[in-house]
Amino acid sequence: MILLLDIILVIASIIMLWKGADYLVEAASEIAHSLKISDLVIGLTVVAFGTSAPEFAVTIRAAITGQTDISIGNVVGSNIFNLGFILGGTAMIRAIHITPKLLYRDGFFLLSVTILIYILFFGFNGWDISDNIAAVEGSLLFLALIGYIVFLFIKKEPIEETHPKSANIQSYAFFFLGLFLIVLGGHLMVEHASSLARAFGLSDWVI
Repeated sequence: MILLLDIILVIASIIMLWKGADYLVEAASEIAHSLKISDLVIGLTVVAFGTSAPEFAVTIRAAITGQTDISIGNVVGSNIFNLGFILGGTAMIRAIHITPKLLYRDGFFLLSVTILIYILFFGFNGWDISDNIAAVEGSLLFLALIGYIVFLFIKKEPIEETHPKSANIQSYAFFFLGLFLIVLGGHLMVEHASSLARAFGLSDWVI
């Protein structure tokens, strides 16, 4: 009976995360367009944050409850999935046009952060660190993100001529609804996916 309940709630949490991210991205894009923000910046910030919100909810919930393997594994696993399955699978179906700016500027930042994560995990050139990602390392990563966002807004892209519908009160309502579904879905996912996986003898890292 408990196993069946776990399965039902895992499915429910997946639907919540899916629809919550969908509502959040759509509403945030409308709000951003109303503020005259370009599509490239929206994609790199609003849409990226919105689609990563489920991972954020799952990761922070797992960290709070002491399930650190789920926290780290979720971040690393989702990035591998994004680059390997989503980007690779999409390119297999249809070629993706990449601008030099996206490749050299934003791709360089992606590579730099990936190298930084590796250094924080394993050390570099004899410099060893503690076996955890603590406040100092977290602050460094967070400041790197803030710096990148500030850079994007300083180097504003030209605004496109046409935009989707402007934001209204419904946009803000769906934004907060999406956020609520993501937080609730992340909580349910960590609790019941962990319970379900352990019932089959899987470790937190694999989960």
